[in-house]
Amino acid sequence: MINSKFNSICDYSSFIFILWWAFQGKSILSIKTAERYTFSTVLSTDCFRNFLRINNPTEAILCSTSKLDVNIFNKQREEISDLLFNILKFYADRKEKVIIEWIHFSKDFLEFAIKNWAKCLCLNNKIPWKEKVSLKKITTPITRIIDKKTWKESYIEHTDNLNIDDISYTHKEKDYTNIHNIIISDANSLKICNIAFNNINDAFLEICVNLDKYFL
Repeated sequence: MINSKFNSICDYSSFIFILWWAFQGKSILSIKTAERYTFSTVLSTDCFRNFLRINNPTEAILCSTSKLDVNIFNKQREEISDLLFNILKFYADRKEKVIIEWIHFSKDFLEFAIKNWAKCLCLNNKIPWKEKVSLKKITTPITRIIDKKTWKESYIEHTDNLNIDDISYTHKEKDYTNIHNIIISDANSLKICNIAFNNINDAFLEICVNLDKYFL
């Protein structure tokens, strides 16, 4: 049964929701998908969480991803889905083509979106946890380039000096696994396509297999 708060009828036929848990490659794949299907807008639910941190800073919303547990995660996704639903109505009314990626979709919201023709995909990166965190160690400092230093010099300096534990993820494997399982359960119950992969290029090819018939 759809939650009554998601009771407006919108045409989400040009919306793609790419979801799954942390370190899946969602952002990279969302950009590649938007380019292939000429979608003008790619949104991350992180943006909506940041809006709420300014306008409605509840304890759950103020919690960073690195400190999430199951209870806080469930509160976050309910609050963010409420805001997301109201904002996306404007995009739907204008018939804009939008991709939304990240983790903060409640089951009620996803059920509503699917019934209003949105395409939903779940990414399941099979790389072992420690390797995902190691990749996070590499990719996070890339944007922290110091002025008057080359990209290579800055990259080497940051990655050499940064301990994986400094990113605050390695000690959270149990909590992250529990949240991962919640998302898997929701996706399976809603029959959302689950794209399991070890290579991001393989994942993109599978996305194309699922979406070309709708958007090309």
